[in-house]
Amino acid sequence: MMRGVSGGERKRVSVGHELLIDPAFLLLDEPTSGLDATTAMNLLTTLRLLAQGGRTVLTTIHQPSSRIYRQLDNVLLLSEGHTMYYGSGKLAIEWFGKLHYRCPYGVNIADYILDLANGDMLADGSRDDEAREGLIARYRYFGDSHPNGLQSESELEGADLPTSVKSLDEDAAVLQVKVTDGRNVEPLEEADSPVKKSDRWGASYGGQIAILFQRCVKVRRTDALGLQNYLRLLLVAAIAGILWWQVGGDDTLLAASDVIGLLFFEMLFMSFYAMFRALFTFPNDFNMMLKERRSGMYRLSTFYIARTLSDLPMDCTIPTLFVIIVYWSTGLRVTAGAFFANWLSIMLVTLVGQSLGMLIGAAVMDVQQAQTITSVLMLGLMLVGGFYVRDVPDWVGWLKYGSFMWWGFSLLNKIEFGDRSFVDCGGLGEATDGPVQCVPVDSLKEALNLPTDVNDSVWPEVTFLLSLLVVTRAVIYYVLQRKTRS
Repeated sequence: MMRGVSGGERKRVSVGHELLIDPAFLLLDEPTSGLDATTAMNLLTTLRLLAQGGRTVLTTIHQPSSRIYRQLDNVLLLSEGHTMYYGSGKLAIEWFGKLHYRCPYGVNIADYILDLANGDMLADGSRDDEAREGLIARYRYFGDSHPNGLQSESELEGADLPTSVKSLDEDAAVLQVKVTDGRNVEPLEEADSPVKKSDRWGASYGGQIAILFQRCVKVRRTDALGLQNYLRLLLVAAIAGILWWQVGGDDTLLAASDVIGLLFFEMLFMSFYAMFRALFTFPNDFNMMLKERRSGMYRLSTFYIARTLSDLPMDCTIPTLFVIIVYWSTGLRVTAGAFFANWLSIMLVTLVGQSLGMLIGAAVMDVQQAQTITSVLMLGLMLVGGFYVRDVPDWVGWLKYGSFMWWGFSLLNKIEFGDRSFVDCGGLGEATDGPVQCVPVDSLKEALNLPTDVNDSVWPEVTFLLSLLVVTRAVIYYVLQRKTRS
């Protein structure tokens, strides 16, 4: 016969299973049920260590001992669905003592406050529902001015709590439900309530986006805005600034050729940076998203919108700093319009590259495979981008129109060289004897074999890149839908 799995072992395995994905937020429902005192204490100690490591652990506790209770940082005590106490666990005994409900000597504080919540240990001469509602109303009065609960003794000492329910302000003591007999509850009608709940989701559509947006920002800000990313940016920008120092201030054909290399490098670096960072977006979050979606916590669309909106400010910070450093150190076109056009173009190309990386990561959901695919794709897009190979054979020339780098490179050239005059003083592979003679350049496109005429309109490139960005984002959402359904 094979040995079975006990309830306690099953409980510990289920907790360990949740920890495998290294969640930032851990929600547990009575994890100590069915465990002996020692095992329960070991489990709570482990959870406390996880919380000290930067994770948020929220758990309900079944019959906690005094040792287990001391492991809790904050305690939320509910009575009939209403908050009777919220704040520091060690201050709960002082809170109820201030309300003349003193825990007897030798009694476990956890057992005592649970008795208060159930109405089993009340002041002399008071009815169960009357005393319970009084404790709820007093905390509600306190919580209006302390949204984070009771966190310090100074807050308790400075709290002006009413001694009776009658002395409470009527508006401050209004509850969300009306208790009729201590067991049955009737919801109060709120005609002008701004929160409208659906029958499936616990929060409104906008509320889900707002909450998920805040969570995404808090989770990603350390990684996206880390010191390592800024050091990499400064190093690469410094190298580019030194190699192309003030090259854009010259109007010779040789200087224009160097500027073309600078523009392609500027676009290429940010595209590579954004695409490879975006590969990890959904593979890292997918398991957590599946668990939360199965629990009906939010819609897929709200998660996707919140993630997209939270990425924008953080993923645009580093490209912005990179453009500022490189643009002015290399002496590119010194006009406000040209600078902001260059910056917006780099932002657009960066977002397109990021979207392609997110699409590959969402479709594959394996980081190693995604990196391989992205490396091959980026090399192909780079080679047909219009810089390394100017004369692509006709039978494969159509490939360049599918490369966002070709369109981005053409856009940057038009912004930098449009409506400007250049002279050819030699130096492009030509040996000259005697005085150098400079002649005007009639067509920069013909002289440097550029992909497009620099004096043409920029709107074809802008339209293509914006369309590609929108289509790619829509395809990402479709892929995520298929993945979550399967």
